[in-house]
Amino acid sequence: MINVNIIIMGKTGTGKSTLINALMEEEVAETGTGQAITKENHIYSKKIYIPEEYSGRMKEYQIKLYDTVGLEIDTQITKQTLMQTKSILASTQRASENDITIVWFCIGSYCKRFECYEANLIKDLSQNYEIPFILVLTQCYSDAGTEFERQLREFFPEVSVVRILAKNYEFRGGHSISAYGKEQLLQISIQNYNQRKIQILESKLDVLTESRNQYIQELHRKGIQCVERHADVAMKIGFLPGGCIPFVHGICIKMISDLTYIFGIHTVSSFAEDIFINFVVGLIATPFMVLPILSAGVATSYVQTAGEMYLEILMNVIDKSSNMDLQDNELMTRRIREELRRRKN
Repeated sequence: MINVNIIIMGKTGTGKSTLINALMEEEVAETGTGQAITKENHIYSKKIYIPEEYSGRMKEYQIKLYDTVGLEIDTQITKQTLMQTKSILASTQRASENDITIVWFCIGSYCKRFECYEANLIKDLSQNYEIPFILVLTQCYSDAGTEFERQLREFFPEVSVVRILAKNYEFRGGHSISAYGKEQLLQISIQNYNQRKIQILESKLDVLTESRNQYIQELHRKGIQCVERHADVAMKIGFLPGGCIPFVHGICIKMISDLTYIFGIHTVSSFAEDIFINFVVGLIATPFMVLPILSAGVATSYVQTAGEMYLEILMNVIDKSSNMDLQDNELMTRRIREELRRRKN
């Protein structure tokens, strides 16, 4: 039997408790008219039967409904609710791969606008915990869609918006409208879960890829600045023909150390000197630095060329490494040495 974990979130008065009672088919959650009735998170459990999408045969599910305290802006209870909700989401990530975890974010159909913090919350939780969301438009007393609903669908094109009336409603004058939407909400949540999960994972992958690309570009920019800074120092020292050679070599070693650090690789103190001696020192003929007219230009070119070569090595290594690899200094150090040897040979 598949477990279905449903976290029900939303601001106070959006009908979360009424929806839970409709799903449980009994009055398990206290309801009110706008005031904060739910004072702490509750869990409700029930076996349900949902028809399979293609065969139509009834399939058994064990659902757990996590009723959360209403979300309000900048209140202590909201912070506590979010901490507990994140704990629930983290625990469900360790569940069986066949289990379903989804968030129903309840919004009253009477609302005029969607708060920015609500939108940011959905984006943050869905991507960080890879959890699909469904926007549940509650207390829909009419079949007619609203401008607010249209805006929701436009703002969240990848998220389903389901209209629901969890409890029969009677208007003045005797006219009434029967509850609807409960079965559709469950079917959409369960039957289309894999598709929603794929969308969330693809969206997260896009974000991570973009973030990584920006990170690598920023490293390259800082690397270029580092090389240029050390080349400028070499030019000033290069006006001392002959005597500048050991200082220029020292500049190269310092530059290699700085570049390595910029890329987040922490090595032993002798690493930069070892790289310089074994792979860089013969790059440009240092005798030209003894010539008065050429020494400054040669010193600058020497440092510039050495820096660009090493920066290219670092870029190539980091491009082929995963985010986890980047945290392994020993592994990254070994890869740098291997890449240098490959280029030298």
